[in-house]
Amino acid sequence: MNSLSRFSPIFISLCYCLASSLSVVCSSFFEGTLLVDNLKVVNGINITQHAYVNNYSTIINFVLLNPLGIYFLLNAENGYKQSSIYFQNEMAFSKYHKLGLTVLSSMIGSSLMYFYFDGFIGGNFFTAAFEPDGDGKAVVSITGIFIFFWTALYMSFLFYNCIRYGQYILYIRERNIQEFGISLSTKVHRSIAIAIYPCVQVMYAITTIFLVMIIFMFRDYIQFEIDESRRVWLFAPYLLVGICSALPFFHLHKIMAAQKEVIVNKSANEVERRFLNNAVSTNWQSIKLDNILKAADSMDKTEKLSNILKVWPVQLKTLTMPNISFAISLFTLMYKLLSVFTSTQTV
Repeated sequence: MNSLSRFSPIFISLCYCLASSLSVVCSSFFEGTLLVDNLKVVNGINITQHAYVNNYSTIINFVLLNPLGIYFLLNAENGYKQSSIYFQNEMAFSKYHKLGLTVLSSMIGSSLMYFYFDGFIGGNFFTAAFEPDGDGKAVVSITGIFIFFWTALYMSFLFYNCIRYGQYILYIRERNIQEFGISLSTKVHRSIAIAIYPCVQVMYAITTIFLVMIIFMFRDYIQFEIDESRRVWLFAPYLLVGICSALPFFHLHKIMAAQKEVIVNKSANEVERRFLNNAVSTNWQSIKLDNILKAADSMDKTEKLSNILKVWPVQLKTLTMPNISFAISLFTLMYKLLSVFTSTQTV
């Protein structure tokens, strides 16, 4: 990851986009599965190997969604460094831990792709990634090897950054109210903006994963007419990840709300001390009306100040897309659970 930091996130994202897309396209072209379905006869059985150009999910992932995810996560990594500099508190992560996490991430990314590919090997469904062997069973093609490599690399990168973001969640949790300033402008204080920036980038990266799931579900339900696709259940871990990712937002909200409460209470106490303590005599025989009017004016200003002070680190519109993805995931899961429960009761 340190070596990647020498390059801009957009440069690395474009490199992944070009390398993954071109390598798979070239391989598929030379194997004859790029533009048209490959019709074969094996042991007297007609076999159709679907062209790569019809594999919309993989194409969109390599061209757009995976590079976008990489871009946002690399922005988040840069944000971690900015937070460490601003708060003068390093996120402890030794080179040995980085090496160990890199190895673990590679193993998990490769294992996930292995189990995914294993569901097709030996079957009778053929794409550019799976070609028929001498017995008419699906085996991984050269194109499939490239798809496996680039997707496993991306999934390994995702897992690595999940751990890094988990570390950052704990890092933000350790920050207290004294480390953050306040702002009376339309923007939050620089300390808040720096702290929340990586979290916003991670939310955008999560949204790209949501889009990947939507595309694969479209592929299952519409393109291949798989009515009982199990991919819909992926929304459950997606929502769990989203909730965990939102924790820094709520922690900073808590800090900003505490700041507001301290300032408003301090202002109210100061008004009481300066104007109201001696404004009315014990027996109410004398009233210093001028003091009361000044107190009322000061309290009015305090209320206006209270309305200016912000209590959320970002505006709601900043997270419009992630929030929409969480809402769709929640309602889809609820509908699916209701459907399962209703069908069970009917039977």
